[in-house]
Amino acid sequence: MSSIVSEIKDFLAHGRTSDALSRLLELSQSNKQIHDSILMVLAEFNDLNAARLRGTIHNEEATLRQNKINEKVLMALDSFDSQGRVLPGSVVMKKTEPVSMLGRLSVTFGGLTLLTLIGQFFWVKLGYGGWTDLYAIPLFIGFLIFIAYLLALVISAFKK
Repeated sequence: MSSIVSEIKDFLAHGRTSDALSRLLELSQSNKQIHDSILMVLAEFNDLNAARLRGTIHNEEATLRQNKINEKVLMALDSFDSQGRVLPGSVVMKKTEPVSMLGRLSVTFGGLTLLTLIGQFFWVKLGYGGWTDLYAIPLFIGFLIFIAYLLALVISAFKK
């Protein structure tokens, strides 16, 4: 009997991604995180097939997306041994939190806001003129991003 890993690789080699994902879903029942990751890949695969059926995707884009899906399936295989058992401590495809991205944006715009205010302060000290309306734009954007970041933190805290 061939190993589960080689069976799934064989499915991929013959263009049977759906069978490979179905098999992985069966094998990952004992690990919710891996199972959820595979479900996300399956949803991505189903979206790709729907776009193909509607004719709303070019062949090059479809091939690129299919290759990315196959790569994710191969990454998921690293979480299983040759008999199809989930390896202890396996983690597949960590999702990036939107809070993390919002945090980076908040820090970036906060820094730009601070630099603008410091620059404006020295501009006035050097005698080049008074406060202009330009400082309000990054200040307003920075404030909005900061509020959105705080809101995202509160929402993510309630989800946990």
